[in-house]
Amino acid sequence: MTSWLTELPMSKDPLMRLDNGAVPAVPHEHEAARLSELKALFVLDTPPEQRFDRLTRLVSRTFDVPIVLISLIDEDRQWFKSCVGLTITETHRDLAFCSHALHEKDVMVIEDALQDPRFVANPLVTGPPNIRFYAGALIRSTSGLPMGTLCLIDDIPRRLSPHKRDLLIEFAHFVSSELNHDVTLANEQTESKLRNSLDPLTHYLQPGNFEKRINDYFRLAETQSAHYSLAMVQLPTLKQVSARYGIAESTLALVEVSRRLRHAFRGHGLLFGRIKDDTLCVFFEAPTQKHREKLMNRAADELHARHEGTADAFDCPPHISWLDDCRLFDDASAMMVTIERAMKEDAADTPSLHLLDTDEYRQPLIRSVAIARRLPTALSNSELYLHYQPIHDLTSDTVIGHEALLRWYDTDLGQITPIEILRAAQERRLEEQLDRWVLSQAATLLLKARQADPPTLPITVNLGSAWCIQPDFSDAVVNLLNRHGVPPHLLVFDIPEDVMAGRDAILYRNIRALSTIGIRFMLDNYGRNYCDLLGLMDLPMAGIKLHQDWKTAIGPSTDVQRHKLEAAVDIARRAGWRICAKGIETVEEYNDFKALGCHEGQGFWLGRPAAYDTLQDLSG
Repeated sequence: MTSWLTELPMSKDPLMRLDNGAVPAVPHEHEAARLSELKALFVLDTPPEQRFDRLTRLVSRTFDVPIVLISLIDEDRQWFKSCVGLTITETHRDLAFCSHALHEKDVMVIEDALQDPRFVANPLVTGPPNIRFYAGALIRSTSGLPMGTLCLIDDIPRRLSPHKRDLLIEFAHFVSSELNHDVTLANEQTESKLRNSLDPLTHYLQPGNFEKRINDYFRLAETQSAHYSLAMVQLPTLKQVSARYGIAESTLALVEVSRRLRHAFRGHGLLFGRIKDDTLCVFFEAPTQKHREKLMNRAADELHARHEGTADAFDCPPHISWLDDCRLFDDASAMMVTIERAMKEDAADTPSLHLLDTDEYRQPLIRSVAIARRLPTALSNSELYLHYQPIHDLTSDTVIGHEALLRWYDTDLGQITPIEILRAAQERRLEEQLDRWVLSQAATLLLKARQADPPTLPITVNLGSAWCIQPDFSDAVVNLLNRHGVPPHLLVFDIPEDVMAGRDAILYRNIRALSTIGIRFMLDNYGRNYCDLLGLMDLPMAGIKLHQDWKTAIGPSTDVQRHKLEAAVDIARRAGWRICAKGIETVEEYNDFKALGCHEGQGFWLGRPAAYDTLQDLSG
């Protein structure tokens, strides 16, 4: 994107107009005052600053564009306080899209510069960098005069949804505040953070502040031999208490539990946090393992004791898990996600007081932490790769598509399973980045496969819970497909049942929007959360994929599981959905699922996942 820079026509003479086809914008109606206020900012020709460079990088990722600029317009040039995608710091004002944006109310959007007479002959459109899409939101002085823009640039035509338009304006407002040194806004934000740092019921720290304070202790431990532990207390029946006795009673129970927890850890509790409505945490320090065990037993005894007064009318037993050595982790967020997941997975099989890092669990926990630590680097260095598993039509016994599956081999940790990768992504808050990477890889492969003679078969991509519920998901997918030149009908999205069960309005809106252009959606791993299939019948779903646990209900069995499976298949048929059976590993399972009425199947017996280059025929 930078080869054109040396060819860019520039001028030292501010009065000179470039005879190159560009249409210069007329000066702003308050040009003199505008320039005066711009110079009063004392920002022109200053060195780069991390706060602005971080912002432009964030904006580039948020809007998925290659070029982002903080552009300020003076007499004869547009000067970049920060930029992503370019290495120069200024261009002539006559060439600048941003000069035209100064006349707009908030934002100027050019979806395709070749369709706009102001820019169709601009050398930055007719030649490198071949600008097609431009969106610039105004950066203003304290008096409201436009100083320049925060702008997005791409070399393909794009659209900007109302949501993203508003988001770009908000980012520009932030730049304006920073440039104007808005002390009032900074003070208001600080006061707001102080007011919101504590939970009003328990006076425990809110989740974000709790994790931030833990990270402060982690940094302190790097220079001191401190041993930190963490206890997590969950009240699994709190919602039932609220439903049966009322919110006042459940509030009393929560407040009483928080009081007892403080009392149990008196003298040792460093931080107390309420991380969910029904979950409290204590970050504590004690010198020996014996002492820490004593503290945990004391907390368990106090929390399991009968409640006094009104709280004595019901039982609200806690589930307590604790991590003896927090030094396994170097980040509070990863630690909290790991413990929450362990509590969820082990809830049915563990006692009310459960130590997470026993000798039995320590090695798997250490491996999990190591994977989470290495994932960001592995993702940046393209150490991850995809294999593709065939999807068969059970009627014709032909391959009708392939599912993209994550793979990662680490020289120290060995082969890392897909579930380990997904867990690490959750811990590191990389789910959305991982989904974007997988989709980009699949789109690249589809572009390659389209060059083959046989018709290209669709690729299925599994989505996590983070990206698909974002308002910009549908726009981002459309832009990515346009960038790679991939027809939408070649893409299938698998959405996990637990994500669909959340009935997220934005997710449903994204499904409807992308279905209209030909992308298909499948409800994945149906059977664990028993998502309401009838409630999904108004969505344009293509089908459901049965969780492989359903294999136990196949055959001559007439138990409850079998009836549930048959009911699910019947609902899917009535909705006109295709039914896919996963995990087919024997000919018996193949025949049973086929007899049940499944349209599609995948599993080792039908075809193992393989690299694209080793597949005999990805295209049909």
